Amino acid sequence: MYNNYIFNKKYDKALSALDVIIKKNDGDRTMLSNAHFLKGNVYEKQNRWGKALTEYKILRDKYKDTPLGFQIPIYIGDHYSKEGNEIEAARAYNEAVIFYGEIEKQNKGKGLGYLASTFLADSYMRLNKYEEAGKVVEDTIGNYPSKMTYLQYLPKVELIYVKKLQKPDKAIEIYNKVKEKATDKSIKEFLDKKIEALKGKGK
Repeated sequence: MYNNYIFNKKYDKALSALDVIIKKNDGDRTMLSNAHFLKGNVYEKQNRWGKALTEYKILRDKYKDTPLGFQIPIYIGDHYSKEGNEIEAARAYNEAVIFYGEIEKQNKGKGLGYLASTFLADSYMRLNKYEEAGKVVEDTIGNYPSKMTYLQYLPKVELIYVKKLQKPDKAIEIYNKVKEKATDKSIKEFLDKKIEALKGKGK
């Protein structure tokens, strides 16, 4: 029902319906996180960012074990960034760094730790802190050696160390470490080509 209210821009009715869901679903964390996120979205549509932020902070602080709660720190920062509010965006991304950093430390070696590392690197990159982002990427490749990790993170190595930091030698160092661990022939061949292309570009 609340979806129809939102679609038809009956925002006050949508908020009331979502409040009922929150009260009735005390034990369903996925349902509750979704309701708080939708409340925040409705407030955004009403240009009531303060109210929306309250809902998003509830998501961040109480429901970080849900998909929406996990992603919300980046979402908050992206909101400020789109608005052109660089000060608040930086504040939000720095809070995201703390948020994801703590989760990664508490879940190192686990799937959640890997996911947190991805968001941590992205948070640093949004802050233009490429040295810190590069360290996270390098650590993640070392801590979670797998084909999936290599496919997801090798492009980040090139973006950070070759394009942003202009440190091709560091990229080559990481590529060589991956070559030592990788068992997939196609990945080894891919890295050989990358290394050959970067040779001579180092200082």
